Amino acid sequence: MFATVRFKLDGNVHDPGYHAKDGDAALLNAGTSVYLVKGYSTTFRLAASSNNSLQLYEADTNPNAKRGADLLDLAEKVQYIGVNSEKDGTTELAAVKDPKQVANLISMVLGAPVDQNHASQGGTRYFLAFHLKDGTAVTRAYFLDTGELARGILLPKACGVAVEQALKK
Repeated sequence: MFATVRFKLDGNVHDPGYHAKDGDAALLNAGTSVYLVKGYSTTFRLAASSNNSLQLYEADTNPNAKRGADLLDLAEKVQYIGVNSEKDGTTELAAVKDPKQVANLISMVLGAPVDQNHASQGGTRYFLAFHLKDGTAVTRAYFLDTGELARGILLPKACGVAVEQALKK
């Protein structure tokens, strides 16, 4: 066990200026146990029981994040990268499956600078689905024009080139 939810925000907080505190949860009831996920950083992925099933929860923000690795715990965990449709986020349009290319792209993601005040809007958007070796996936919006991987991971142009090449295959 990692923690216990002390306060549920949904339905209880109406002040848009409220800053969540340690122990707050958006949708989980107070008293809910939150668990570590073996093999993952607690700043990236946790689990909790919700509606009689185990749900994974992943952080998308971290005020201390400087590099992609501070937001995404993907090192040596990715089997392949799917490029998914903007329309539904799940229809796979292309995939990067070559292990060397996957490793290179993950290295770029983990080393990329983070600016969580940056907000891409408009332009060409896809969803990158990082299919993990444990059978789960992590999906984030990717803005081809700006190179931003949500939220605020600023990828180099080489990542966009790789996505475009995968889409042409």
